[in-house]
Amino acid sequence: MIDHWTNDFGFSTDLICEACSRTIQAINKASFSYADSILANWQKQKVHSRKDLEVIDARHTGAKPPRANSNEKKSQANNRFNNFSQREYDYRELEQKLLKKQ
Repeated sequence: MIDHWTNDFGFSTDLICEACSRTIQAINKASFSYADSILANWQKQKVHSRKDLEVIDARHTGAKPPRANSNEKKSQANNRFNNFSQREYDYRELEQKLLKKQ
């Protein structure tokens, strides 16, 4: 695989290591096929250096809305318990009342 990535795709060791790092971050395990798909995608987008990769990353993150924020808003809107005002207790006062009863 590494010969394929260096000879056929023309990637440096630095870019191959970056693809492997992103593979582990994405799926939490090492996978040559996943890293190969990343590098094949980079070859199609004509990535030859870290600067090219930064440009593609910026374009990729700018194109997609953040998922966490949109999911948070939906879950909060559907949660009926958010309308309940939380109680505030003075635990020292409650402790004193309990001690007086004994």
